[in-house]
Amino acid sequence: MLWKRDLVADFGAPLLNYGYGGSPIVYGNTIILSVGRTQEGQRGSRQLDEEAKKEAEAEPKDQTLVAFEQATGRVVWKQHDYPVSYPSPILINFDGTQQLVALMAQEIIGVNPDDGQLLWHHAFTPNGNTISSPVWDGKDLLFFSSAYECGSRALRLVNKEGKTVPEELWYSRKLRIHHGNAIHLGDTVYASSGDFGPAFLMAMNLETGKRLWLERGFGKSNFIYADGKMIILDEDGQLALATVSPEGITIHAKCKVAEPYAWAAPTLVGKTLYVRDRKHIIALDLG
Repeated sequence: MLWKRDLVADFGAPLLNYGYGGSPIVYGNTIILSVGRTQEGQRGSRQLDEEAKKEAEAEPKDQTLVAFEQATGRVVWKQHDYPVSYPSPILINFDGTQQLVALMAQEIIGVNPDDGQLLWHHAFTPNGNTISSPVWDGKDLLFFSSAYECGSRALRLVNKEGKTVPEELWYSRKLRIHHGNAIHLGDTVYASSGDFGPAFLMAMNLETGKRLWLERGFGKSNFIYADGKMIILDEDGQLALATVSPEGITIHAKCKVAEPYAWAAPTLVGKTLYVRDRKHIIALDLG
């Protein structure tokens, strides 16, 4: 053991209902992750009684994002006071500049990963249970989605007088990602839509938010795109190999390999696929 940090004990960070859902991300010689406080701690400007004021004063501040030195665990920087949620932050390169994008409970923000300074932010309502990480198109578009009341959005980042400005392109409740991931290919986003009702595989145009098609027969799913094909794992343990396009989906093979609930995203290393349900981990040869 080189070092360890207990986020609750060391920072007074409250746990969300389902604990910490986001993964840390490596940048330079640091590891960055969301620590912060919960959405329930967000009191806004409403009148507080004396007990509530004391609680608000005791809440941890300025630690929505924390960067730790990889070698020692020392805090390099910590910034911001947004209520956190479950998604992992992502690194993007916009207009030649590295940015860290983090999806919070009520806002999506972009910061300088060197020091955590805020570059831009975009508040959104309604807000649901944000779990799925945002998706970057490699140029100027960000897509993010939540289940329940929230739905999906696309933002275009614009450089105005040297500053990054987010502009919302569209909002739609037709695609609502619960706790899976989304795959971006060309001008299309592919994902699984649904929370406590039926779930459908869906394709949506990233520029317009237009739904292109949906496919029944799968539960809530995670995806990997490799070798021109989509690997699909749904929550019931059903694994499929498919080809997707804006025009539709072709299923090449399908079989049940795991037990409910297979909520963890599969991992592909070379031609070996790793699949996990709540009791087992399985390695499959896709060669």
